[in-house]
Amino acid sequence: MRFGIAAPIDVSNTLNLITQGGFLDLSKFDFTVCVRTAINHGFRYIEIPMDLLYVLLDPLTEQTVEKLVNLMDREKVSYSIHLPFSFVDISLLNKHIRRASVDCIVESIKLTEPLQPECFILHPTGAFASQINNLNILKKEHKDIISNFMLRLAAQSINEIQSRTGLSSRKLALENFDFPFSSIHGILDELNLSVCLDTGHLLAGYSGEFTIEEFIEKYCRRILEVHLHDGYCRKINNQIIRMDHLPLGEGELKIDRFFNLLEEKSLNVPLVFELNPSEAILSMRNIEKFHPYMKTE
Repeated sequence: MRFGIAAPIDVSNTLNLITQGGFLDLSKFDFTVCVRTAINHGFRYIEIPMDLLYVLLDPLTEQTVEKLVNLMDREKVSYSIHLPFSFVDISLLNKHIRRASVDCIVESIKLTEPLQPECFILHPTGAFASQINNLNILKKEHKDIISNFMLRLAAQSINEIQSRTGLSSRKLALENFDFPFSSIHGILDELNLSVCLDTGHLLAGYSGEFTIEEFIEKYCRRILEVHLHDGYCRKINNQIIRMDHLPLGEGELKIDRFFNLLEEKSLNVPLVFELNPSEAILSMRNIEKFHPYMKTE
């Protein structure tokens, strides 16, 4: 098994750094420090969060990309790219926002091409589709009609992204998130896309009624990367509580069964912790405890 981590960004330290002197100076932020932190904790597969770097802060500079290429060569690092999803939405009904979102994603792909990413992770819908599906006042038939229409728009956007970048369809992996993933199945087949399995999102009940086992059984031939973190969906005091991005062992993930299933399906893909480094190390120790024959190196 090959373990990786989403590049750890210390939000508190970063904010202190870029606001020194009482004004915002984004030039003080050096993303390569985050990658080196991951390397120092033993990780050689690193997911780059373009959502934060591109949308919230500032585009990666060519100089930063060159430094990341040097790290790739010197430290034998491999990368994947999590494409932007905050403030962008390739399924939105508003054509102007949809077009701008496609532009952002295309630029993100082209900017990171020198890093030779193993895959690009994409959210096909955004916050609006999630809100529609979570509105109790809407009938299911109405939710389905609106969602299917938005998914058609997403498919058009993905086609445009591929045509403008030349990106292979199987290097583009749709992630399960706060949207019924079964609704996306048609796009996967039609466009021949890959899948990013997010364990915590499934366990928290964000992606529909799938269990981990059912998801792997259905999509094992398409899964290109796994986002690995624990989660749960529990009823506490008559309230539904959903939690994700927990270290393994603190939620409902059956660690032994999960890794046995990966081996049964010969699913040898990168397992990317969406946790901070200390939580990732704790998770690896728990993997060794529950699954002693698993090498976490």
